[in-house]
Amino acid sequence: MLKLDIEKVDALFNEQAHQEDVVVGLYKMVYPEWNNIAQVDGFPEVSEETGKYLFKKFTQFDRKHHPEVFNGGLWLNNGFSDIHKKNLKFMEVIPCKITLKNGVVK
Repeated sequence: MLKLDIEKVDALFNEQAHQEDVVVGLYKMVYPEWNNIAQVDGFPEVSEETGKYLFKKFTQFDRKHHPEVFNGGLWLNNGFSDIHKKNLKFMEVIPCKITLKNGVVK
């Protein structure tokens, strides 16, 4: 388990202009070895509180930068899972399994 830095999370939303860059930026916070990953097997898990916070940030971001799309849709399809994770604290993340480009599963 790891804890995201809320200031870095908020800065990511303020510094980027495209939703894909924000999604990738969040994944890079969870997986520092992002550029060596071949596949993410599942979705990182967060608390319901964290899930709601991130979804709200994405809907606000999309209203501003992508008003033509379903607000928060990219995050709903590719973001972290907050199902049944009431035991996690705000901004705590449980990474899911990953497969590195060299075939190693972590």
